[in-house]
Order: sequence, then C-alpha cells, then structure tokens
Amino acid sequence: NAEEQIDASQITGINRQPTDEDINKSVNELTECAAAMSTMNGGGSHGHMWMLIKDAEHCTFLTGEEPFIVPTNPGAYPLNPSNDDIMLKHQDVEHNLEVNEFETYLGVANALRKKIQDSMNFKWLESTCQMSMGFLHLTPRQMINHLHALLDYMDVSELNVKLNKPWNGVENPAMKFACNDSIEQQLIKAGLLNQQPLHHTLILARVKATGEYNNVACERDRKPMADKTYANF
Repeated sequence: NAEEQIDASQITGINRQPTDEDINKSVNELTECAAAMSTMNGGGSHGHMWMLIKDAEHCTFLTGEEPFIVPTNPGAYPLNPSNDDIMLKHQDVEHNLEVNEFETYLGVANALRKKIQDSMNFKWLESTCQMSMGFLHLTPRQMINHLHALLDYMDVSELNVKLNKPWNGVENPAMKFACNDSIEQQLIKAGLLNQQPLHHTLILARVKATGEYNNVACERDRKPMADKTYANF
C-alpha cells in the first residue's frame, strides 16, 4: 500500500539545526515519493505531489489539468442509492473508487508525516505536536510550513545578535559597516522594519569616540544625507 511504499523510500536525514537548503531537499525527495502514488485527482499526471507543493506552484503545474481537491470521506454507502439495479451497480462502483481515493490520500498523508518526523530531531517539530493526536491534525504541507517559519525566526534572531555585536575598536570600520549592511538587507527581506539609520548612528558614535578616525568622520559629515551610508564611510 501507499504507506509501505513511501516508508521504504530513502529520505536524507537532518542531523543538525535544519537550514532552508535542508528543508527544500527533503521536500523535493518527499514530493518524488508522493508523485509516485498514483491518483486521478488533480489530472492524474503527478500523483499526490500536490500535497506538498505550494498553491502558487500548484497553479504553474496544472497546464489545463484539473486542480487537486482534498478528498472527503464518502461514507459507508452511496448517497441517494437508486432503485434501479443497473444504476445502483454504477453507484457502487463510483462509491468504491471514492473510498479508495480517500483511503489512499490518508495513507500517503500519514506516510509523509512519519517521514518528516523521522528525518530530523523531534525538537524542531515539538511545538506543533499535540498530546492526544501527535501530528495528525497537520497536513504534510503544514509541517513543512512550520519548519520554514521556525527557520525564519531563528535566522532573524541570529542576525539580530550579529547586528548588535559591538564594534571591537580594532576591526576596520569599513568592514564592520559592510557586514552590518548585509545583515540589515537580510532583515529587511525577512519583513522587519528598516533600522539601518539607527544602527548606523550607533556604530558611527563608537568609531568617533576612539578619536582615530576624525578626518574620515568629518569628511563623512560633510556629505549629502543620501551618501551617508555604511558603504560610503
């Protein structure tokens, strides 16, 4: 069955704090597993890969095919069974197909969840684990989204520590400014408020306090405001 096939697949383990590259590699490997589980849902060309890719990517792959629709439980019996024996047989066949589709979807989802859990340290997923249900309340895609969000948070925290590290008075100020400029751009890209002028002013004050860069500092002060950047110190 689907769970056994995916369970037998090899997924690269992550034996450290995961990075975006690690997560993306895992997603690619899991997507290949899901794509191998055939279904007519979503057009039939890509199996269950839709369970792992983002909605925007989903649209780019459709190329005229029907979108993947998460199947719902069709129930134990066909709805509104016909009194006509021939029609009832058709309904039974369709209902059995729907049941198989639903059970296959659940099997693939369970197998993918287990693969994600087994591929890394539990602590990276611990905050989403429920005492009674484990990870059953999450789709595989939601687990991946959680990991990306967690990495964004950890990256931002680490960047802030680096950004607020005091200038040591020995390093060339231009090197420190260039490093901070790169960090600022990453934080802005992550959606944080641009604090570059404030951080720039703090470092500049430390540099001026040494008295070793007076000429450079005075020359900078004479520049137009637009040119008073880290790179132009």
